[in-house]
Amino acid sequence: MSANKVLWGICVGAVALIWLPNLLTKGMFMDGVINAVVAENLANGVGSFYHLKDYNFPNNNYTGHPPLAFQLQGFFFKGFGAAHYMERVYSLLCLLIQLLLITQIWKQLQTKSELASSALPVLFFISSPLVVWCYSNNLLENTMCIFTTSSVVWMLRYEANKNGCWISALFSGLLLMAALLSKGPVGLFVLAAPILLLSNKKKAVLYTFVMIAAVVVTAICLQLANADFTAMLSNYYREQLSGSFYKNEENILLRFSIWGKLLLYTLPMVLLWALSVWLRKEKPAAYPLALPMILLGLCGSLPLIISHKQSAFYFLPAMPFFAMGFALLSAQTFDEILHRLPLYATKVSMVVCGGVICISLILCIGNKDKIMRDLDLITDAKEVAQICKTPHLNTNWGLSERWHFRAYLYRYHKKVLCFPDKPCSTNWYLTPAREDSNPSMLHLYSGSQFNLYTKL
Repeated sequence: MSANKVLWGICVGAVALIWLPNLLTKGMFMDGVINAVVAENLANGVGSFYHLKDYNFPNNNYTGHPPLAFQLQGFFFKGFGAAHYMERVYSLLCLLIQLLLITQIWKQLQTKSELASSALPVLFFISSPLVVWCYSNNLLENTMCIFTTSSVVWMLRYEANKNGCWISALFSGLLLMAALLSKGPVGLFVLAAPILLLSNKKKAVLYTFVMIAAVVVTAICLQLANADFTAMLSNYYREQLSGSFYKNEENILLRFSIWGKLLLYTLPMVLLWALSVWLRKEKPAAYPLALPMILLGLCGSLPLIISHKQSAFYFLPAMPFFAMGFALLSAQTFDEILHRLPLYATKVSMVVCGGVICISLILCIGNKDKIMRDLDLITDAKEVAQICKTPHLNTNWGLSERWHFRAYLYRYHKKVLCFPDKPCSTNWYLTPAREDSNPSMLHLYSGSQFNLYTKL
């Protein structure tokens, strides 16, 4: 269908233009760099599934998050290499898988009525600035989102065929467990999906029960297989969850700021829907799952108000369902518009899409190794690494919370900072730039934020 090709041409061109130009560049959100460090360590045999190691290896374990997303990225690094841009390639792969899953949901909905091109929910999804940012910065949510969306795909497959309830529920539960092992309890919102999306509410209750049972039984099996599973959960709760729920000094009203962030990142979807309302000539047929999809997105967003951590990227797993809901509300109007396009629109869209892809690839190659953010940190890390040939540098507590610099230093140059409690046997010493020079050491480098010394 020509209308289908036009919309897919727009989506493919948009994906290429948004993500390809920066694919091979340097500089990333701090969490994304740290995630790549942990995953690369796993790929190199440093640490294990239940004993992750970060850039402080061998001094520290990494207990900030569950291990599955790191392990999957570690497998990717082991298979395809761990160059500095491979975490972005992995994120782009996660995006492409996510877009495929969105189209699978749309196809399941096609069994009930004719809808517009499967590219429509893809367009709504990639229109969100949160989606653009997350899949450019190697977040754990990129992996978790695949599992939460896949869980719903199995659910809708059962709804479409009306058979295999137990099998579908089992797979949905296992995928939910994978989501929990990727980024923790944020993925639990999927348990609301059967009640919201399945027409037979008795079956929906059974489906939910089987999902919960699958998660519990899988957890028991993991514990029986390796006692370190419980230790991993305990460390994760202590490091991450307890701090998220208990912080008495914080003003509780600040947590309501999450609603403003949610509105900001769903605004493009709302505007596309509003455009469809403005363009329609008559009231379109209502699609019954539009509101449940939006409600499912809210189930994945609003419960985050209980956490004092109001990071916007926690919303990512909910975004496919917001996109699906608003796309369902807009489908008929966009379908009518696309079918009114002249025949040559298909050829034009394909030519434009091809041109955009070519330009994006040229920019991708031309931007290779360019520093797109954190110029000072990455430059200092490079200069320090070129001068210091040993893998360790001693430092003081002034750099203990410079997480981003330490991550760049390890990810790009395999250099580790050693602190006064566990000093390394090395003659190299790094300090913050604001500190006075040390007369007992030879000053070798002054960066924008750091000084490098060696013993005389």
